[in-house]
Amino acid sequence: MPRRRQAWGAWNYIGDGEDEGLCLTYWMNRLQSIDGAYPLFETLNPHREPCADLVHASFNYAHPVFDTAAIAGQRQLPSIQGSGKLFYAGAWTGHGFHEDGLKSAIAIARSLGVEIPWKTNVAAYPAIPPLAQVDEREIA
Repeated sequence: MPRRRQAWGAWNYIGDGEDEGLCLTYWMNRLQSIDGAYPLFETLNPHREPCADLVHASFNYAHPVFDTAAIAGQRQLPSIQGSGKLFYAGAWTGHGFHEDGLKSAIAIARSLGVEIPWKTNVAAYPAIPPLAQVDEREIA
C-alpha cells in the first residue's frame, strides 16, 4: 500500500513499466466494509513476497480461458439450453465477469417465464418455451 494512508484506494496497483507484470492489492476493509481495526488486503501478482507472519492464507486461482474452442462452445449454448431440463449459467457464458453470470441466469429465468423485478435488456433464450407452455407431464 502507499506510504500515505490518504492515498489508499479500494484498488491499488504497482506497475514499474517493465515486463514484471501488474501487482494489484485490494483493500478489503473498504471493499467489504470490514472493521478497520484489522487492515485486510488481498494482493494479486506481488512483485515481492509479503512477510510470512502477515499472510493469513495463500491461494492459486485460475480464470476461464476464452480460446477458439470456448468461444465456439458459447455460440452453441442457446441451441442446448433447456435440453433434458438442464440449463447452463455462469460467468463463462459471457466474458468471464460476475455480471455475465447474472446475465445468463436472467436469460434462463426469462426463458422460463419468470418476471425480473428490475429493468434489464437481457433477452430470454429464444429456443426455450416459457414454463407456462411446458406440458405438466414433462415436469414430473
